[in-house]
Amino acid sequence: DATYGLTIMGNLGEDTPSWISPLTSNTNYFWRFCSNAVVQYTNVIWVYEIWNEPDQDTSEVPNMSHYVNLLKQGSLAIKSIDPRVAVIGGGGVQTYTIVTNIWALLGTATSRVDVI
Repeated sequence: DATYGLTIMGNLGEDTPSWISPLTSNTNYFWRFCSNAVVQYTNVIWVYEIWNEPDQDTSEVPNMSHYVNLLKQGSLAIKSIDPRVAVIGGGGVQTYTIVTNIWALLGTATSRVDVI
């Protein structure tokens, strides 16, 4: 509640509907899911995290390359709808090595992610 200085952070990726399974090789579904979320919650949610603890569940995020591809697509979709919204990637990963791997895999796309 804004009255108390609180804001909502949307988490996109975990517990998504089955039709948007991140394991799909068709990232257009994930793009649409992220875009629709931002449209639906414009001026309500100002921060989105693309997958919390992506290194913890290898059944849903099989490797960091796959995760970073989702992060790139999701952040691009979010920023294309509302560039004011902040995007968090790699939230809750367990080691600095994983953070640097995510950063390296992002390459030039780092400009679309606000926090790693």
